[in-house]
Amino acid sequence: MWKGAGIALGAVTLGAMAYQLFTQPSQPPQEVYYPPPPPREYVPGHWEITRERVPGTWERVWVPGYHDRWGRRVGGHYQERQTPGHYVERRLWIEGCYRYN
Repeated sequence: MWKGAGIALGAVTLGAMAYQLFTQPSQPPQEVYYPPPPPREYVPGHWEITRERVPGTWERVWVPGYHDRWGRRVGGHYQERQTPGHYVERRLWIEGCYRYN
């Protein structure tokens, strides 16, 4: 009994597959479109001028003894002096490369 049911089920499944295969119109295969790569442009190397901030510095300087304007003696001592920061312009080489438009 179970053998007969298995055979019948297989026949129904196979018949349904054959029916779909022959009744459905066949479709052409899908075409895959790959767009061409964008055009490349060469940008040559060049120099760029950059401004960089150089921070100021503090230094401890020895000031030797001296006489002030009233004639009093001032002994030698250390004094902290600050050099102010400033900007420096530097030339920087930028390598050439390809870029996409």
